[in-house]
Amino acid sequence: MQQPYARVIVLHITIMTSGFLVTVLDSPIVGLLLLVGLKIGLDLRSHVREHGGAVLPIPRQSD
Repeated sequence: MQQPYARVIVLHITIMTSGFLVTVLDSPIVGLLLLVGLKIGLDLRSHVREHGGAVLPIPRQSD
């Protein structure tokens, strides 16, 4: 039951931090980059936890 709360907390912290940075730096791209970066990081962490870090082998091409 606590799984969605971690994502919601990260989302709210990102929104507040990016809003502050947009105000200070007067550039909305900073907020966008922060949101995208944290989203990718959180998704990667969730994927590794769910799949145990398993990586599928790349099939070799025959000549």
